[in-house]
Amino acid sequence: MVDSGQLTPDSLVWTEGMADWQPLSAVGAGGAPEGVAAEQQAHLNVQRAREGVAGAGLHNVEYGGFWIRFAGYLIDYVIVTVAMLVLILPLSVLGAFSGSEAAELGIAILTQLIALAGVICYNGIMIGRYGWTLGKRAVGLRVICPDGSPVSMGRAFGRAAAEILSGMICGIGYIIAAFDEEKRTLHDHIATTRVIRDQ
Repeated sequence: MVDSGQLTPDSLVWTEGMADWQPLSAVGAGGAPEGVAAEQQAHLNVQRAREGVAGAGLHNVEYGGFWIRFAGYLIDYVIVTVAMLVLILPLSVLGAFSGSEAAELGIAILTQLIALAGVICYNGIMIGRYGWTLGKRAVGLRVICPDGSPVSMGRAFGRAAAEILSGMICGIGYIIAAFDEEKRTLHDHIATTRVIRDQ
């Protein structure tokens, strides 16, 4: 309405959180006192991201910091480890009783590949479908694109593969989140994603 000229700086406006009608010039662009407008905008950005609205923007959102992301990662690590043990343990037992060094080596390589694929599939599918893994959900985090829209399945799998790289370089890919203005890890930089508090 402001853009179309229907509202002028002298127009009286009101929204929840305001005691009385006030001139538009006296309140924020969102039609509410500055503190209220900022809080409403933060909730609106997250809601738009949930609903898949591109261009929602990331104004007034709170990025997931290093320690809360670490807590989410630990939860995911336990979940994936337990799931992989169920799949890999029978193969390991088979390799131990095979009596052949070549068979043991082959099974060892196979178990590593299964574990790697399992981690990538878990992260890729969960983030591509829901915007979070179980660990991130537990600590109240969500992965989104820079414009606030949900992460596509392709980008989610790319991010999951890039996360392997973050761990391979002595965890430095994770640690940089502690020093990044938007709390991005190496895999967030590669996939151009952001991790925010899911309000």
